[in-house]
Amino acid sequence: MQMLYIWILAAVVFGVLEGITAQLVSIWFVLGAVAAAVAAACGGAVWLQGVLFVAVSVVALLATKPLVKKYLHGLLFRPPTRIAALVEPAWFWKILTI
Repeated sequence: MQMLYIWILAAVVFGVLEGITAQLVSIWFVLGAVAAAVAAACGGAVWLQGVLFVAVSVVALLATKPLVKKYLHGLLFRPPTRIAALVEPAWFWKILTI
């Protein structure tokens, strides 16, 4: 039961860290900590909790990183329309200051 509280604390800490940063840094660890907390609540062994934490974190990272990268790349580095480029030729400076 003690490990359950540790995993819940880890999920909260990783969640707060994710909220503080502007980039996706620790959301995958939140998911891993939640999976480990579920295993702890069900009475799983500590080694199983650790394996679940690592496995779920890695799978979440591998599954979502390409999607996030594609979304953020399209959102931040989308060139303007031709009219916007004529009106404001230094549009790329706005991207650099985001």
